[in-house]
Amino acid sequence: MKVSFSHSKDREMQRLLRLRDEYQWFIENDFPVVVPEFYDTLYHNAGSEDVFKDRLVEAFNNVYRESKYVEKERKVRDIWQRVEQPFFDTLNSLRLDVLDEYFCYVSLYGPQGQFHCPDVVDVRVASDKDVEEANTTIAHEIIHLVISDKVSKLKLSYSQVEGMVDLFFTETELKDIFPIYEPQSIAEHDREAFYKFIS
Repeated sequence: MKVSFSHSKDREMQRLLRLRDEYQWFIENDFPVVVPEFYDTLYHNAGSEDVFKDRLVEAFNNVYRESKYVEKERKVRDIWQRVEQPFFDTLNSLRLDVLDEYFCYVSLYGPQGQFHCPDVVDVRVASDKDVEEANTTIAHEIIHLVISDKVSKLKLSYSQVEGMVDLFFTETELKDIFPIYEPQSIAEHDREAFYKFIS
């Protein structure tokens, strides 16, 4: 099992374009999201999606620095290698349906992490704190991928799913691998349901 890391200017642009659809939700829910300095003004003033896209491309081209992404990707890859094997060993010991490979895209924007079924995660590494928490973020998003089919069949709510993911970090051997993991305040933590879930 392995996580492959990469970044691309085009993917980062697409991430910022997709973020437009979720941006109001992030604002209304006080959800921590990082955007370029120009983004908020552009979001509120660009009007149509086409105008937004054109202005975003122009503004993003002015701030994009490839070297910054290369450096961040290297750091994240290096720190992930310390936990990759024990992380996947733990998931396998729980008899979860783990894929042979996952892809992690390094980003400077958006929420701290996101997942895209079946095998892609995005990790934000805008700050030193983001980099320090990258292993936990990557692991959190991979667990979302691993359990996505099962939670979908159970029709769990957003807060119930986040609670399930949190409990992997507090109720399994992952607590020793990721000791800085902090359960989410938005999550519903039902230990009884969790143990049924992993049995």
